[in-house]
Amino acid sequence: MDKDAIDSVKAMFEQWELYDEVIQHDYMQHQALAAAIADYARQTKIAGRALDLGCGDSYLGSLALSELPLTEYVGVDLSESALDRAARRWAESPIPAALTQSDFATFLPDQADASFDFVLGSYSIHHFLPDRKQWLLQQIRRVLKPTGCFLWSDIVCEVGEAYSDCIDRLADGMKADWTELTSRQIEMAIAHIKEADFPETEAWMVAQAAAAGLRLDRKLMEKPYFSAYAFLPDV
Repeated sequence: MDKDAIDSVKAMFEQWELYDEVIQHDYMQHQALAAAIADYARQTKIAGRALDLGCGDSYLGSLALSELPLTEYVGVDLSESALDRAARRWAESPIPAALTQSDFATFLPDQADASFDFVLGSYSIHHFLPDRKQWLLQQIRRVLKPTGCFLWSDIVCEVGEAYSDCIDRLADGMKADWTELTSRQIEMAIAHIKEADFPETEAWMVAQAAAAGLRLDRKLMEKPYFSAYAFLPDV
């Protein structure tokens, strides 16, 4: 992620009025995603240490993971104010939370091999270009225990769709469907995705995960513009 993309992501999270409207009206399918993660986690008996890459204010992380038998929740994000909100979300939880302000591409190499039971990458990996995504997947596989799980939720391009066309399609959907946002908020959200989002096709995501040693276990969610996938280490 280059400096412009980093600045755009940080600026987006500082616009809490916009972010809270997106969450309140569930425009990015957080409710369905959290339910799918929680159901999958219960079925597969996920426990131990969880790493949330680009955790934001941990709205999704706390909603999906707070009832699991975790020994630690580790959240990483660029935004100090987001992490302040995340700390408040986890303050009453019996699960200890460790929150770090960092670009998670900088954070990951410092983590020990096989040190996490669960890694969540939610609406964050698309901020990186393809070669950097490939490297991130390798790092995720490295820090994941052989019995662990990686859950990747993101914007997903259609087959044969270029970045620009995918972003234009998402922008058109935002204009049509995100009706509770002001025109200024819509403009800000679209400016952000055009500056900092580089989504991939499902086939690319699955193939590159496999190349990093992560096999697709199942698709957890498929909605317009957004999907989620559970991957297991290929051991």
